[in-house]
Amino acid sequence: MELEHNFYGVNFAPFPRRGNLSSETAHRSMAAMVEATAANWVILSPSGIQSGPYSEEINWRTDATPTDEELCGAIRFAKQLGLQVALKPTVNCANGVWRARISFFDHDVPCETQWSGWFANYTAFQTRGSCRSRRLRAVPDRLRNDHDRAPGSGVARPYCCCTAAVPRPGEL
Repeated sequence: MELEHNFYGVNFAPFPRRGNLSSETAHRSMAAMVEATAANWVILSPSGIQSGPYSEEINWRTDATPTDEELCGAIRFAKQLGLQVALKPTVNCANGVWRARISFFDHDVPCETQWSGWFANYTAFQTRGSCRSRRLRAVPDRLRNDHDRAPGSGVARPYCCCTAAVPRPGEL
């Protein structure tokens, strides 16, 4: 998808908790953002939460994350303001550890958490956002590997499989 104009985007209310995006305060803030910045894109960054950097499970159904309905409402409101919308779903750790520390053994080890299990959950989290954005014609952000480790770590292959599962903007 080629842009017909310059991209002036603002990451709005990153990692909002349940209820934040649907509040009157959020609506006033987004409208004020448009006026003050001349933004033509808004980036919404809902988070999936995992307990810590060694957990395979990613939960996007907690009070720390917006509901689907709330995120869809924020997308509709942004479009009413004339904004294009990009989604940037991001995984964070509930225990406060920086997401770049998400890590497992390079090769599957019995009885240990594994990249294969984590990437299955990560892909489900990312594609859930793509289904939501497709309904409302929001653009999924190109996935980035915030937790990437050194080259040769074995992370790249499952990451590429995950990015292949997310539709490109032209496919929306």
